[in-house]
Amino acid sequence: MSLPKVIVDQIAREIERTLRHRHDSREGCRAIDTDMQITSRVRVIPPFKVHSRALVRNLNANLLQGRTVAQILAEFSSGVSSIGKYGEAETLVGPVKFKEGSNVIITRDDALNALIIASTGGLTVHDNAYHDPDYTPFGHTHVEADITNLLHDALKIKGKTVDDSAIGDNKILVYKTATQTLVYEDKPSGGGGAAGWQNCICYPWAGIAVLDEDPDFTYTSEVSENAGNYIEVAWFDFDIPAGTIKSIFANLVWAMKITGSGTGYVKWQIASGSHASPGTWVDITDEVSTDLVSYSDKSRSGIIHKITNLTTTTPFTIRCLVKKGTATSAEAKVKSSTYLRVTYKVT
Repeated sequence: MSLPKVIVDQIAREIERTLRHRHDSREGCRAIDTDMQITSRVRVIPPFKVHSRALVRNLNANLLQGRTVAQILAEFSSGVSSIGKYGEAETLVGPVKFKEGSNVIITRDDALNALIIASTGGLTVHDNAYHDPDYTPFGHTHVEADITNLLHDALKIKGKTVDDSAIGDNKILVYKTATQTLVYEDKPSGGGGAAGWQNCICYPWAGIAVLDEDPDFTYTSEVSENAGNYIEVAWFDFDIPAGTIKSIFANLVWAMKITGSGTGYVKWQIASGSHASPGTWVDITDEVSTDLVSYSDKSRSGIIHKITNLTTTTPFTIRCLVKKGTATSAEAKVKSSTYLRVTYKVT
């Protein structure tokens, strides 16, 4: 690293002055009358070399404050070599002064040979940059999974404190207006009838069409059978909690027809458990026949829980079956107005 130009120029001027002084002393300050050019025997042409130890010591004492050139170079290599605006390649040249601005003050500390830069209002660091406290914050979001050192337990629901001091089996959360808290209480039994009995009414194949202007015109997909063996038209699992059945009322509606001439048949069955793992299937209707080649609605309704061998427990599953009799084939589809009403008690 080279010395700053201002120091080099000052050293050169001092050497030249010293040489002129020596030259004048050798000549005894007499005037020289000659046409020849008088030239110093030591030419000062940068880069120059200084061979006098005494001159070096004088230079160190007068110009370098007692420091050696190596020490000065070390200071330059370890300290600030340039000053410029952050983010810009251009640097400032020559003597640099710091200027105070809004909320920024500069104090000189002679003892430490330092400048102290501070803010009157305090600065905040954000995204590796300092700014005024009223700086508009930069927002970002997190998801719950990002938080690993926090218990994910709800202390409030919609701003209402949850009191879990009475938490226990078969208890439910109840809102109390007086304390504006949610507390645990025993789940009430019954549902308007005898204690513990509940009613469930279900339209298994209604879908969204049950609330249409005329839901009776909605059917499941057509199923056709031509081998003479019962096959399923549709099935549904009543996946309600395990319990005891008190009564079942069924309203079963479907459409059926045949292809060719002869007859076709439809019947309904119920079994305990689920369709994937049923108990014994029990017929809940007779074999209903048709000889029509166009679809016509058929129905059966009434209390079915008194049928022999019918399941007495929940859950259970129900299905509709079709087969051809003497016809070429028989077709059937379940109507959306079909429903079951079950009264049961959870065990």
